[in-house]
Amino acid sequence: MGGVKLVLRWLPCPLLALLAACSAESYHRSADREVYGIIADKRKQATGRDLPFQVEQQPIPLYEVGSPHAQEDLKLTPTPKPAAPADARPPASPTPEKPEAKPDERPAEAPPPAAAEEKREGKSGDQASVEQPSDRPAATPPEGRLLNLEEAIRVALANNREYQSRKETVYLTALALTLARYQFAPRFFGIVGGAWTRAGNNDRSGEISTDFGWNRLFANGARLGLHALNNFSQFFTGDRRAVAQTIFRGTITQPLLRGFGRHIVQEPLTQSERNALYEIRNFERFRQTFAIEIFSEYYGVLLERNRVNNEYSNWQDLVNNLERVEWLARAERLPKFEVDQARQQELQARNRWVVAVESYESALDQFKIALGVPTDFPLSLDLGELERLEDPKAEAVLASPELAIESALENRLDLKVLKDQVEDGERHVKVAADALRTQLDLRASAALPSSGGDAQTPLKFDVRKGTYSAGFDLNLPFDRKAERNDYVETLIALERAKRDLSLLMDNIRLRVRDAFRRVERERQSFEIQKASVQLATVRVQSTRELLQAGRAETRDLLESQSALIDAKNALIAAKVNFTIAWLEFFRDTGNLLIDEDGKWKIIPIGETHHGNSDPQ
Repeated sequence: MGGVKLVLRWLPCPLLALLAACSAESYHRSADREVYGIIADKRKQATGRDLPFQVEQQPIPLYEVGSPHAQEDLKLTPTPKPAAPADARPPASPTPEKPEAKPDERPAEAPPPAAAEEKREGKSGDQASVEQPSDRPAATPPEGRLLNLEEAIRVALANNREYQSRKETVYLTALALTLARYQFAPRFFGIVGGAWTRAGNNDRSGEISTDFGWNRLFANGARLGLHALNNFSQFFTGDRRAVAQTIFRGTITQPLLRGFGRHIVQEPLTQSERNALYEIRNFERFRQTFAIEIFSEYYGVLLERNRVNNEYSNWQDLVNNLERVEWLARAERLPKFEVDQARQQELQARNRWVVAVESYESALDQFKIALGVPTDFPLSLDLGELERLEDPKAEAVLASPELAIESALENRLDLKVLKDQVEDGERHVKVAADALRTQLDLRASAALPSSGGDAQTPLKFDVRKGTYSAGFDLNLPFDRKAERNDYVETLIALERAKRDLSLLMDNIRLRVRDAFRRVERERQSFEIQKASVQLATVRVQSTRELLQAGRAETRDLLESQSALIDAKNALIAAKVNFTIAWLEFFRDTGNLLIDEDGKWKIIPIGETHHGNSDPQ
């Protein structure tokens, strides 16, 4: 009966151990708390700013951003044009010119091709036009969203697949650091075992054993382990007895030669700490590049959209010009070959519009992929963002190339990573050299078992019956082939790291100089294109007046109109190119900061802003 009572007394130990096990979700929350704390500290160290971080992707539903917007309809549906009346007469004066729409006066939507061609009476029957709204079946385009630049960047940060992968890489690097830190923390353990045995003579017995304790690795290389072991055996047949024993055991091992010293023992922890900081720096650098890429793609789509508008406007001007030339030819005021020229130009302009529409739709689909949005979702971008771009200014940079290079060498996060990796290589050489040494470890242990074998006295101890030992292990450096190879590899890796650092510094100097020159080039290009638009506008007006006076040919007017449309496209492209070059310049100098919502902040050249980001 006493044995049964003892079994009941010891059963709570394994039961408590089982109940102590946590759910998978609780382990996940524990990992998040520890990892997010590390990321917050490292991010503060790397950037000098407190920035939130969450690895779980939380896509933004598109119906929550932007504004409702009808899907664009850019498809061509040509139908035959009715022939002109036989008794039609040419107008007394050329057809009044249709006022040219300025890019900033056009709506964000593309001009509906069906509504764009008004019924024009008097054209030849072989001239095609676009179907009229009245000829189309009534249909309501699906409603989409109109995104401005700020909303597009916010959606990309939440939905983009590559951005999410980079966040997960940061998380996993910090997660690896938690394990490296844990190696030097007290590590508690608890093991419970049980067995039931039936021998050949039909003897039956049961056994329960436990092993609780903790281990710890110290910074100098010492390892300490403490154990509390308990074993209880119950015999159910024959000699019905119960035996219980408890043993307290402690062991310690201290290296004296190879593997001794904080800088050797804690090298895995040191490298993990630095890897976490490196990944944060790389992530911040990636965020700078990513935001500029989204900016560039957004305006690239708008440029294609603006090109559609301009090509459409040019086509309509050429359609009007064709009508006018046809009337003048019927009045025998122009030769027929000029009508053919005008018709050919009108067809070419229409083809350019079709190509522009296709290019725009393709660019928009590509941008949807960058945003992490399904390509079949009806999405439009705010054409008004082109109007909100500031004109380039001569004082946009306010720095010399030498000062910009100095700022880049001070602030570039990727350069800081390579500088610190050279230090890592120097440490790795020392650790590899230490592994070539003789190994001498001192060890000691002590065990104190309970003195009573009676099941009722498992905690009765007598220190005189304890066992104690001390000794050493000597490993002479006879077999060090693997360690020798590791040492040589670390020497080569160090030299490579130095070369990589030197190459990056040279590339930074080159990139900053190129970026500086590009900003100035794009600014001058904008001024040139601005003057070109003004000149092309005057040229179109004067050519029309000369043509009306009979002092110019239709070809002159067509060439002037084509030059005007090209100049308009080039002007808005020059403004976008300047803005992108301006942002990339500050990115290359390390003076572009990206907030968590994608907004950027420009730090003046020469100002240090990343705080104390030296690894520990």
